[in-house]
Amino acid sequence: SQTEDIFRHMDAVLELGGEDALALGGDFDGSNGRFPAGIEGVQSIPLLREKMLQHGFSEELTEKIFYGNAHRFVMENIK
Repeated sequence: SQTEDIFRHMDAVLELGGEDALALGGDFDGSNGRFPAGIEGVQSIPLLREKMLQHGFSEELTEKIFYGNAHRFVMENIK
């Protein structure tokens, strides 16, 4: 399924770069309206978070992916 594809990609990035290397954004440009079942855009972010937890991502990792990693990157690199 498309949701499984998302998690395959996430798992690959995490395996290659560690848990500090992955961040999500709310930019759905270029998706051409093609989303995994149940994901319709930024309004579906809570559902995506729930699916990540069901996939086995911890609360801490999920928080890093949704917010922490992007925030850390900006604070360290954009001054």
